[in-house]
Amino acid sequence: MLSPLVALALILSLAACPASSGRDASARWVILFVNADYRIALDTAHVDRRRDGTYAVRYETWHLHGEIDQGLRFNREEVVSELRCVPLGFRTKEVALFLDQGPSLSRKPGDGVAPGSPWRAPGAKSVDLEVMRAACRLLSAQR
Repeated sequence: MLSPLVALALILSLAACPASSGRDASARWVILFVNADYRIALDTAHVDRRRDGTYAVRYETWHLHGEIDQGLRFNREEVVSELRCVPLGFRTKEVALFLDQGPSLSRKPGDGVAPGSPWRAPGAKSVDLEVMRAACRLLSAQR
């Protein structure tokens, strides 16, 4: 866990790193999680609350040290997902990789794209767990 001072310094250092997609001016990103490796935000302008209480959501992850996937160098990804808050679970619908604000380098269907795909639980003590808990708190406060 980062100290409050280190976390504040990290957040301030990210000010030069845009939090929104250059292609979607209507996106409103709310940062849910920051550590030394990632900054993860939820696009609150494009949340779809479904009748069954689940949500269609879009996350943006900035990889602060960059990543390589099948030879592609990227530092940002957008993940379209279904989020269930009780019990906590998700279905990944699509993952897109980007370098900075450039065009998509890769766009792949997620493992939860098929109708009736099973819900996945986040790992204990995982970044996914922290992000999903924060998203659920934010979304329940907006109802």
